[in-house]
Amino acid sequence: MAENLKTETAWKRRLPWIAAIVLGTLSILAVNKYLTLQQRGSEQKKVFLLAASADIKPDQELTRNDLEIRSFPAESVSEVSITVPGTGSAAASEETERKILMLVGRKTTRQIGAGQQIFWSDLASPERPTFQSRIPAHMRAVTIPVTPISSVNNLIQPGDMVDILFTSSNEDGEDVDAALLLVAAANRNGANAAETVTAPAAVPKKPARTEILLSRIPVLAVGQNFRPDISGENGMAAYSGVTLMVTPQEGVLLTHALTVGQLSLMLRPAADPSVSEAAGVEIGNMIPMSRELRAKRAAEVKHE
Repeated sequence: MAENLKTETAWKRRLPWIAAIVLGTLSILAVNKYLTLQQRGSEQKKVFLLAASADIKPDQELTRNDLEIRSFPAESVSEVSITVPGTGSAAASEETERKILMLVGRKTTRQIGAGQQIFWSDLASPERPTFQSRIPAHMRAVTIPVTPISSVNNLIQPGDMVDILFTSSNEDGEDVDAALLLVAAANRNGANAAETVTAPAAVPKKPARTEILLSRIPVLAVGQNFRPDISGENGMAAYSGVTLMVTPQEGVLLTHALTVGQLSLMLRPAADPSVSEAAGVEIGNMIPMSRELRAKRAAEVKHE
């Protein structure tokens, strides 16, 4: 009996130590779990979205000061989230600025708390959408005619960046066929033998040539649509004109180019900040250049 009592007393003395060890172990496990969750949260993929920098009331007209760029977990992005690439490069800053300009002047449809996302669906349709407000200071809008072939099959949309190709007509030469028609008309109209009009000597024409005329030009509108197609449903809508954002001098250049040749558009990657450079092509160098390009392609394939 006495021996059992001693054993029970010994266990009672050990119980606090055992409880402390168990609680300590549980605490360590809990801390490890918390740190693991924190680490996973910090490693979670983030995206940049446009958000409210302060509380925004319903029917409030947005200004630049109402907007800020915030990072959110990728899981919080929806089809109506306004994603931006941030400001890590010139191209990213340009794209972010374009998105901000799309919101400035628009009115909201609901209360938006500071730090919360602003969704496309939070923006009321403007009663009188103005195209002029989309043109930055010192820039101009100019429209060029296009066909499906010269506009990447009408897949270019507002907000895209393009390079502009110019193909000249035959230059600096007398159109002999047209001149002969004028001569024949004059002779038929009663010119006598002494006054007979003779055809001019043929002047050789310069061959047509294609060059990159301008690079990294923003598209403001296609047809009469100047809003980017967020849903992607209208990507195949046909149009016959593309409106570009240019400097005044670029506008003069494009307008004159239309009188002496043809323009075509090349669609660029959104994140490419470079200015395109390429040698001009005419009939005399087209075949040799094509051989060089084929050889370069073959070398690239060989090294893949």
